[in-house]
Amino acid sequence: MLNKLKSSLLEQKYFWIFLFFYLIFRIFIINTNSAEWGDSYRILRASEYLQTFTYPEDEKRPPLFSVLLLIKLHEDPVLAGRIVMIFVSLINLFLLYSLSSKILKFLNYKSGISKYIPLIVTFLFSVSPLYLYWSLRIYADNLFLTFLFLSFNLYFNFLVSQKGIQKLLNIVLLSLISLLAILTRFEGYLIFVSIAIVYRDWE
Repeated sequence: MLNKLKSSLLEQKYFWIFLFFYLIFRIFIINTNSAEWGDSYRILRASEYLQTFTYPEDEKRPPLFSVLLLIKLHEDPVLAGRIVMIFVSLINLFLLYSLSSKILKFLNYKSGISKYIPLIVTFLFSVSPLYLYWSLRIYADNLFLTFLFLSFNLYFNFLVSQKGIQKLLNIVLLSLISLLAILTRFEGYLIFVSIAIVYRDWE
């Protein structure tokens, strides 16, 4: 078991090196935004309310992202929120790399260069202006993307799993992720589509 884990880590060494430098890069640009948008401050305000187990009556956003921001990594709530965004971004890159690897394995690509495709995909995504812009801000979109990547990873786990109990476990986990996604953004209802696909394939 340990040898298999060691072998897996060595195969992914370039990804871990990339992730390390990406972390340094994100720390370096953490204060690129001189200020957050109004919605960010409303999300932070909701987080402050949650400390007293209440929620703003005029806040229409789901509460899960504000709950996550209860993790105080700095006395400045804006900077603390940006630090949380860095960790969420790192998780997203790991999930995207994992998803890309599973897709290649599922499609049975065996060419020499194919093992670098997940890393290339992850790198291009990480420097995408659209993702970089929104992941720098204290918005729920980044966390929502985490649940989206998780749902896709679980779906591919379902495709390759053989035992009925494993398939059932994936459906249960997909249901849980869908619930968490809905509590992050209302668009999380769309993840239920993936559950329907899994259930259809299971049948």
